[in-house]
Amino acid sequence: MSDSFYGTDVSYIHDRGFSRFVDGCCAGLLQLVQQQGINRGRIVDLGCGGGISTEALADVGFETLGIDQSAAMIKLARQRWPQGKFRRASLEDLPLPECQAITALGETLNYTRTVHPGRRLSRFFARAHRALTPNGLLIFDIREPLNRGELASKQQWQGEDWACLVRQGLTRRGRTLTRHVTSFRQLGKLYRREDEIHVQHLYSKSELVASLRARGFRVRTRRSYGTYRLHDHRLVVVAKKVANPRSPRVFVPLDR
Repeated sequence: MSDSFYGTDVSYIHDRGFSRFVDGCCAGLLQLVQQQGINRGRIVDLGCGGGISTEALADVGFETLGIDQSAAMIKLARQRWPQGKFRRASLEDLPLPECQAITALGETLNYTRTVHPGRRLSRFFARAHRALTPNGLLIFDIREPLNRGELASKQQWQGEDWACLVRQGLTRRGRTLTRHVTSFRQLGKLYRREDEIHVQHLYSKSELVASLRARGFRVRTRRSYGTYRLHDHRLVVVAKKVANPRSPRVFVPLDR
């Protein structure tokens, strides 16, 4: 089993077969940003993948920086949009520049490789708050806890030159989702196999709202990006940095 995360073939398949999610979200994401009076400045796009959302935000005049921890995804993004700014980094070592908004589409903040994912996410919220200008926005979608009966144990998809099989299971009271991803990509007359393990920690709405408020954000939640509605147990979070925050509240950990 490979220790890679979105390696060459999995990234290719994700970009070819699953980019419709980001395509569907872009118009609603832009609407959320503009509704808060942000029409120019810098937007940092976390988990930018193949760069679709990064380029869409730049097309309406924003200065954008796409960040992803997958080297293969960054390569695809640069191929799609050569003049764009992209950087490879993980959530832990991510240097966030001053910006007007931070976005993270596609359950980016659920992914984890640590035994304390909630603390990791809380620290990220603090760094995001420092990087944002007054009234800046942190917008992301996230997956919520599940019951075992609500999760398909096996899924498969197929494209013209690829196939993808996923086995998945829940642990820790429905809070940790582990996916075993097996991909096959056609190269010439043969298919190349790639195996990866993806782990997500699932967060409840109440935990997220409490942690963000403790960091100085005003929080709203939704179930859609504009008219593009997310599947069940997925939440859109819009966190606005309070321009003149009161004294910091007590730290609220996300781990349970």
